[in-house]
Amino acid sequence: KAISTLLFVTVGSGERKSPSTLFDPQDQLLSQLYLGEPAFPKDEYQSYIFHLRECGLRTSVTATDIYDIICTIQPHPNSSTVPVKCSPVSYSRMAALIKVLNTHPN
Repeated sequence: KAISTLLFVTVGSGERKSPSTLFDPQDQLLSQLYLGEPAFPKDEYQSYIFHLRECGLRTSVTATDIYDIICTIQPHPNSSTVPVKCSPVSYSRMAALIKVLNTHPN
């Protein structure tokens, strides 16, 4: 579908993105995985989520997505000890990542 690549959905940062590059905000695990990232349509699109799904809004992650998430999770800037300390957002994202890997080991 050509509409899935059009940049018409606004995210929290104000940037416009295509539905095929965004995730379904109603999926709790995806919301946790991408916490703090501009990966979801703004709240004003909630009544159009069904239509955005039809236009390619993503409902799952790929191996590449998982790799990208791992690369973006940073330890706490003042942490030089083991175990590494992290922010609450990073901790939440890591917990979600572990859930994904446990439920979809392939």
